[in-house]
Amino acid sequence: MRTPASYCGLFGLRPTHGRISLDGCQPLCATMDTCGFFAQTPEVFRAVADCLLDAKPPAIAGVALACHDTLFSRLPLRSQQALLPVRQRLERAFGAITPLNAPLPDIDEIYLAFRQIQGFEAWQAQGETIERYGLQLGPDVRERFLWGKAVTPAQYEAACQRREHVTHWWDALLGDAILVLPTVPDGAPLLTAQAEEIETTRRLSHDLLLISVMTRRPQVTLPVAQAGGLPLGISFLGPRGSDRLLVELAVAFAQGDKNEQ
Repeated sequence: MRTPASYCGLFGLRPTHGRISLDGCQPLCATMDTCGFFAQTPEVFRAVADCLLDAKPPAIAGVALACHDTLFSRLPLRSQQALLPVRQRLERAFGAITPLNAPLPDIDEIYLAFRQIQGFEAWQAQGETIERYGLQLGPDVRERFLWGKAVTPAQYEAACQRREHVTHWWDALLGDAILVLPTVPDGAPLLTAQAEEIETTRRLSHDLLLISVMTRRPQVTLPVAQAGGLPLGISFLGPRGSDRLLVELAVAFAQGDKNEQ
């Protein structure tokens, strides 16, 4: 949801895990699956939130923003340059952004835990169907399912414990503050991009996107800039259950930012 929204210049929400019902949906990864949405305009984005989130719009006065520079410094230079003035406009709109300096958790460990949880649960959900009917899958999709089949229950439990540690770490660091972070590292990869470039972008994207996935926190992305002529979003990540607040924050900034420009 967040990646295509950023690539296409849209507003998008990955909600708190469990916030929107998945009744009737085909499961893939039960402890990570969510139902998000995106929209082209802030008005439609808010209207969908009114419908799906079933909560009154909260006041955004006094909201506290925080930022970890490491999440921005790993981006390509053109993306850093595109998002810097956006961060400055955010401060003018909502007040100073608190800098966070604590060393981030090990990225490779988090990625492995994510893959083990996702792979194990995906195979539990779909493996029997794949094998019973001999489903024809693309090579990369098939590889991921087979990788998940090989994850042991012990590895899965250890990965779930790692997820809890990551969740507690971010909870302690952020409290009730809203984290400002890049949605993805760059604009959409071009058809002419080399495999190495695509893989680098994919891994950097995972490092950013997995914060929300592993902590079950909601994340909103909004279109704010361009990098190399391509749309680029910035995100707000809030406490679990703050979905409606994030939507209002994104709408308020987008409308005020438009007036400022």
